[in-house]
Amino acid sequence: MAIAGALPGLAGSCEVMGAKYRLFEQVSPGYGFDAIAIAFLSCGSVSAVVLSSLLFAALRSGANVMQRSAGVAVTVVYLIQGLTVLFIAISLPLERGRSYMKSG
Repeated sequence: MAIAGALPGLAGSCEVMGAKYRLFEQVSPGYGFDAIAIAFLSCGSVSAVVLSSLLFAALRSGANVMQRSAGVAVTVVYLIQGLTVLFIAISLPLERGRSYMKSG
């Protein structure tokens, strides 16, 4: 866990000190929040991390195109991401209860 925490810290310090030479208020566009949601959606599977990362990347990059071409607000993408995480969170206890009922 120390290595997993040190690598993003090192990347962030390189971004602040190496590219910008100072700390700005909006230096991070929210990668940490996306990473938490992706880790939650993957349920410990490496292939699921790749797939959920691609899903979030497609949603995030498509949001700007959608806003320019169709006039749909970017917050719709945040709503879709939130609902995805919510439905996965709801399905986990239901699945666990279903397997408990079958075994018991």
